[in-house]
Amino acid sequence: MKYIIDIPDEYQRQNVYVDGHGNISFAINMQCNGRNHAVPTNFGMTPYTEPGTKTIEDAQEEAWEFAQSIFYPEEMGGIPDENFKKCFYGKSAEAVLKDMSYQEAKAKYEAWKTEKESKIEVGDEVMHKITKSIGIATWVDPEANYVHIVWSDGSTENRKMDSLEKTGRHFNQVADMLKEMKEEE
Repeated sequence: MKYIIDIPDEYQRQNVYVDGHGNISFAINMQCNGRNHAVPTNFGMTPYTEPGTKTIEDAQEEAWEFAQSIFYPEEMGGIPDENFKKCFYGKSAEAVLKDMSYQEAKAKYEAWKTEKESKIEVGDEVMHKITKSIGIATWVDPEANYVHIVWSDGSTENRKMDSLEKTGRHFNQVADMLKEMKEEE
């Protein structure tokens, strides 16, 4: 492990001592009345971490927050039940904790979440990557890789999924309206 030791510039280190507990002390030469005197001094040490790296405490906190998200209900910041079941193939939270390591469960959830967030669904607002036109997905055919869109000017057309990107907005009303229309048939 690396440490940062703060030693004032005016001191000259002569000898470094490490005790059985890992504490470091130095014998420092100081001039007093024109004579050199060795003065043993203890300096504080701060654990050093590379910029951008997590401390053990950060990693523990992240793992604990993920564990809480598995067990907490959605209202308390937990993963919604439907999402959890889709991600972990219907397993219970207890089964995930028993069968997977933190790293495996977290990686699986992050991969599932990334795929879900990039996947276009009915009601998603989308933007055409070239024209920057904005519309709402009203029908999605993942096998053919097409999305039917109602553009902001009211026109409609089919576009390839890879020509679109989600804006982050979603309109549940669109899916609800289409579902209600099907029920009335």
